Amino acid sequence: MSQSLTTKPYLTVRVGGYFSIVLIGDSIKVLRRTYVDVEDVDLFTGGLAEVPTKGAVVGPTFACLIGRQMFYYKTGDRYWYENDIPPSSFSRDQLNELRKVSLARVICDNVRTIEFVQPNVFLESDPFLNALMPCEANTVIERMKLGPWATASPR
Repeated sequence: MSQSLTTKPYLTVRVGGYFSIVLIGDSIKVLRRTYVDVEDVDLFTGGLAEVPTKGAVVGPTFACLIGRQMFYYKTGDRYWYENDIPPSSFSRDQLNELRKVSLARVICDNVRTIEFVQPNVFLESDPFLNALMPCEANTVIERMKLGPWATASPR
């Protein structure tokens, strides 16, 4: 009988299962009371019990699985805008401009009451690493230029 990834034992996916490294003492105690054998801990339960990686909300197992899945989504989608597989509709100059777009810029351009925002909006603002920047200045939070989309003659 084949098992899906969600029902595989946690240790099988962890490759060697270093419990003491990724789980804190309380989680290990609860898992010991709940499961007879360490091989019985399923992937979802073990992943949720892990200590989150620094700067993340999930532990190393889920971080790895999510990262791999996102990689497969990106490289497996023939319409992903950065893939060089036809039908790619963007020139190199257009791609360079698209890469300048950030969520910080989108927030600045669309929320009228925002004057300052940190460049990486998913991280807490920090005066040294992720300081609040003015939305109006075109320094760190760049604006996309539409020049590369201009055509010589209108259709």
